[in-house]
Amino acid sequence: MKWHRPCCYCIITLLFCLPIFSLTAQEDDLQSWTITTLSKKLNSKYSASVLVINRVDENISRYSSVSFDWRVRRHIKDGFSAQVSFRHWTFTQRKPVYFMWYDLIYVHKKPMYRWVNLLRFHQGLDWVDLEEPDFLRWRNHYFKNLKNSKLTPFVGYDLWYRLNDRFAFQRVWLEAGAEYKLGKTILRLNYRRVAIFKNQPGRNLHIIFTGFTYRI
Repeated sequence: MKWHRPCCYCIITLLFCLPIFSLTAQEDDLQSWTITTLSKKLNSKYSASVLVINRVDENISRYSSVSFDWRVRRHIKDGFSAQVSFRHWTFTQRKPVYFMWYDLIYVHKKPMYRWVNLLRFHQGLDWVDLEEPDFLRWRNHYFKNLKNSKLTPFVGYDLWYRLNDRFAFQRVWLEAGAEYKLGKTILRLNYRRVAIFKNQPGRNLHIIFTGFTYRI
């Protein structure tokens, strides 16, 4: 298999991160997330989407939360776009939390692969007497187009740098999975490893995703 340069960038960054974060200092949890997405192209420049994510945690034994995301994306040119998102995240055992995301996205497409880069300012909204942290996040995903197939495997990561009073890398998401296109519908199954950097708060997670996206 031919290794494309974007895929090499993903792998090199992951190898750089591996010795930095701790995989044993925190207790691990296995979770299952189910994502339902409706997306709509509004015109040649704008698109919008709504996501609903249901989560089961404690080693897939307890329903824990549901979140609702509203997103508006503006396509600029040459693969660049900007996106604004709002999340309302409701929990069964604690107060809800709210985020705003401001994204700059670059998509590089070739016949045999797609490389997606996202730079995000993650703003925590202190709306319910909870102080939510802010982050800078860098997402980098490589999608491999298989010849004569509707199946698209991918690998990637999401690196979180905490602002506020810490100014340090706090966590990284490592992902691998596949998408399957069926008309206007995209089915997605992937595994995510959430790893916490040394001396940072948080919990190491294993997450199994099942996703359904329908384009109106």
